[in-house]
Amino acid sequence: MEVRNKIEALLYASETPLSSAELAQIIGVDSAEVYRELRKLSKTYDSIYSALEIRKNGNRYKLQLREEFLDLVIPVSQPEFRNDELMLLGFVAAHPSCKRGDLRVNFGPDFDATVDKFIKRGFLSTERYRNTELFTVTKKFYRYFNITNRQVEDYLKNADGSGK
Repeated sequence: MEVRNKIEALLYASETPLSSAELAQIIGVDSAEVYRELRKLSKTYDSIYSALEIRKNGNRYKLQLREEFLDLVIPVSQPEFRNDELMLLGFVAAHPSCKRGDLRVNFGPDFDATVDKFIKRGFLSTERYRNTELFTVTKKFYRYFNITNRQVEDYLKNADGSGK
């Protein structure tokens, strides 16, 4: 099995983007070789104009569907998260260290199952604060959704209309 095939398999199977160092450690080769093979693999997808692409975010890579094919696959794909679940995650990202009561007010009394799901998946962290809990999104959340903390901050600045 070639290094390039192993990289492709790992990127396909991974839930979150992987760095070349992580790939190198799993495969058991030099990180520089992984980087070279990632570039070749990406060029291959580009040259045949595959529906898939290797997407780089910072120093991490993910095999994903090209954006122009997303509308095509919606009718046959099963969403991983419901809209209300995504809204809750977005709320916590926009309100770091929000309290349990904030989630109850905004998402009703049945929010606990969603919170538990995201804690188990590693997207939310919780800590005790007085007689309640505080919730914050994790690094895994940012990696999984391929966004940066800065993008969330910029979005919030523009969403409130202040532009400040």
